[in-house]
Amino acid sequence: METPGFRWFLTLNVLLLCREGVGSCTGGEMRVSPSTVVRLGSEINVSCILKEPYDKCSGPTPRLKIILDNSKLLVNEQVSGSEVTARHHRVNSSESSFACKLECAKTNEQLVCGVDVRAGLPPDQPQNLTCVQNGREAEVSCRWDPGQPTFLKTTQQLW
Repeated sequence: METPGFRWFLTLNVLLLCREGVGSCTGGEMRVSPSTVVRLGSEINVSCILKEPYDKCSGPTPRLKIILDNSKLLVNEQVSGSEVTARHHRVNSSESSFACKLECAKTNEQLVCGVDVRAGLPPDQPQNLTCVQNGREAEVSCRWDPGQPTFLKTTQQLW
């Protein structure tokens, strides 16, 4: 028999793990695969694509790069002159920011786009469910132990 907690657990997992994330900006677009909401410890691929030729750079050929949390340069694979991709092997923070920057010269970088990624854990199946109704027509009030923190906004619904 399917329990209400199982249906709730399955619905949240589908929402968390199956949508593809896209962040849009004026100069380009960032994509995160499999999604901008992932399970803690997951591997993600982050891509940056310039929407049009970027003519604000002077000097040597500009280079796209992806930076994590405004400090860590990820290992970037240049797909083309207008696209770069990077693999982040282990998302271990509940919130991470990725920025795509165009390096025009060693001292000049321009922000092209950015995207935020959230990571968490699937909710545990609720335990110790207790419901109380005072009288025949009164509202039902329920309480339960939700289990470990998910690190994500979690909505719980009884069926």
